[in-house]
Amino acid sequence: LDTDGNQIEAHGGNILKIGSVYHWYGSTKKELEYKGKSCIFECSLGINLYTSTDLTTWKFTAMVFNHTQIQVPQAGLPGGNPPVLPFRIERPKVIYNAATKMYVLAFHCEDAPYKVGLRGVAVSSTPTGPFEWSHAENPNGLFSMDMTEFVDPNDPSGQAYHIRTARHNPAKWKGSNTQWTVGSKLSKDYLSVEPGAVCFNASTSAEGQAMLYHDGAYYLFASHLSGLDPNPARMLRCKAKMLSDCCAPPLGASRAPG
Repeated sequence: LDTDGNQIEAHGGNILKIGSVYHWYGSTKKELEYKGKSCIFECSLGINLYTSTDLTTWKFTAMVFNHTQIQVPQAGLPGGNPPVLPFRIERPKVIYNAATKMYVLAFHCEDAPYKVGLRGVAVSSTPTGPFEWSHAENPNGLFSMDMTEFVDPNDPSGQAYHIRTARHNPAKWKGSNTQWTVGSKLSKDYLSVEPGAVCFNASTSAEGQAMLYHDGAYYLFASHLSGLDPNPARMLRCKAKMLSDCCAPPLGASRAPG
């Protein structure tokens, strides 16, 4: 419970420490009726922020982003089909861009039947928001789902990465449903992904990703693909000076990513 005695609603999120204060961002999860349609599988319609100085006592600050802010042109969706509302907000992550002095919120942006696979982006000049909608994209043209964002602590340029479960966009890749773990460099402002190298392209799929750096190596923790059924955790490891050293050739290159 939070300090007001209410159940904490901050699913699939992350904790960002700023000074002595921990900021916990996460999705709401509710079953409800939306415009006459029943959302029976945990509608995630906003992002809540809770703050703490001890990781034990959490104060509700605000809903810093609402699904009603999402605007996605129909032409930008796989197959050119209109989204089936409500939009879902899942796996929200907030990272800070030291160059632009902006907090960048990214999340798995989906419509109700999970048919769009977008990276939604919003920005704020303060960690407490509100975050303003920017745009959504299929990163590198791929249908993308579970995700995390990671700023490389060893890269002097402040390079950040978008790491997610991806599969070929059905509208562009002839219906292939093969899924794998993909990491792409973010643009300097962290708003979009760059074309080019793909990192941690595992031979087997994983989701629910979390990355850390420790003692000369990068570790990516994830779950096997089994929906809501339990499964063992999975770990990918790369020993390198910077995460960019772990990158494989771009998709479609002659050498298969390792």
